[in-house]
Amino acid sequence: AAFNVSDPVRVVATGGTENALRLLPYVLKLTNAVIASPTYGSHADAWERAGAEVRTVADSDLLTHAATDCAMTVVTPNNPNGRLLAREQLLSLHDTLNRNGGALIVDEAFGDLEPQHCVSDIAGSDIAPRMIVLRSFGKFNGLAGVRLGFVIASPVIATRLRQLLGDWPVSVDALRAGLAAYS
Repeated sequence: AAFNVSDPVRVVATGGTENALRLLPYVLKLTNAVIASPTYGSHADAWERAGAEVRTVADSDLLTHAATDCAMTVVTPNNPNGRLLAREQLLSLHDTLNRNGGALIVDEAFGDLEPQHCVSDIAGSDIAPRMIVLRSFGKFNGLAGVRLGFVIASPVIATRLRQLLGDWPVSVDALRAGLAAYS
């Protein structure tokens, strides 16, 4: 409900978004990754460590690269420059990637600051089946040590991620903090 997602099967609780973004290369199994730059280095590092060919590109080059079968990551609102991409632009990128066998990862770690720009509600739905959204609990709530994050994706991608995470991916303290804050 906090992310306006109608189907709870599409939401996966994780021990922070860092944990989740490092598993996405193994879930998506794509060998090319494009990261909208500048942004923090964890996204590129995760794909490089998984053996993917990684390119960091400017926003102006995203649509060109979307015409491939890559995993494209966009952080919006972005860290460090606060750049926002409109929902329409994200949907356009997704649709192009989807047609070419790719996937769009939207890191909304700071999305609580600009909820009108978030795409959590459509990620993994019939509208955007190859869109994956990362949401962070700790950044907005100032509790980074709690290690709570969420992935919103299609039921198939969410199931694969749950299998990699195992039975107890989130601590009881993190669950309590999240339930209290999101209520």
